[in-house]
Amino acid sequence: MEEKQPWPEASGPGTADEKGPLPAADGGVAEPVMTTNNWPWSDYLYYVLVAPVRALRQAARQKPLGLAVAVVLTIAMIALAAQILLGPPEAGFMGRPMNSSTWRALVTLAGTGAIIIGLGGWIMAAAFFNLAGELLRGRPNAKGLLTALGLAQLPNLFQIPLQAIDATVGLPQGVESLLVTVLSLWVALLQIIAVREALALSTGRALLIVCVPLLLIGAITVAAVIAAVTFIHAVPGLSTL
Repeated sequence: MEEKQPWPEASGPGTADEKGPLPAADGGVAEPVMTTNNWPWSDYLYYVLVAPVRALRQAARQKPLGLAVAVVLTIAMIALAAQILLGPPEAGFMGRPMNSSTWRALVTLAGTGAIIIGLGGWIMAAAFFNLAGELLRGRPNAKGLLTALGLAQLPNLFQIPLQAIDATVGLPQGVESLLVTVLSLWVALLQIIAVREALALSTGRALLIVCVPLLLIGAITVAAVIAAVTFIHAVPGLSTL
């Protein structure tokens, strides 16, 4: 089995890596990255949005996992606080009127569960992607991948003001759907870049690793819906309930 080389050490501030660029998975040479020994947290947040390849490559090497955890938790907590402050919708919940205290309790409970599930999903996704990357002859880098995937969620922060604007002013349905789709695609693109840079894979293989689970989940969901509809129509009297 071919022995994988360790990550090149980061060079001095503002200079390219003296040991040369990282070999690309397709046999070419990856673009050299301008690195420093330690980026400040503000640089990561800025460059993830404006120069994601550079930022996620650096994150995969330096592994600032604490910053990634802070990003994921901060986004989740701000989203939870925004839902509480916006109050219950005018239509209530499931057609029933709801006062503010009940709404706060419900949102806090649901939001806490969503945060726990989100953290678990983030860790499980990193573990799966890392394993899939090894099978595709990538470089194992679980902690670096976990860090990069956490920072890749940064654009989700923009969904919070979008929800606030929609709740207070109201957005046309088409505009809201378009903006949510754009943000979702942005995060998906950053995840693909994170997998590619952390595991030293080609873009095609990174795309395969990220998209295949989504396609499988979609296929399972469609199959479950079809099975449920078939069952309902197959049982006498059940479809009239």
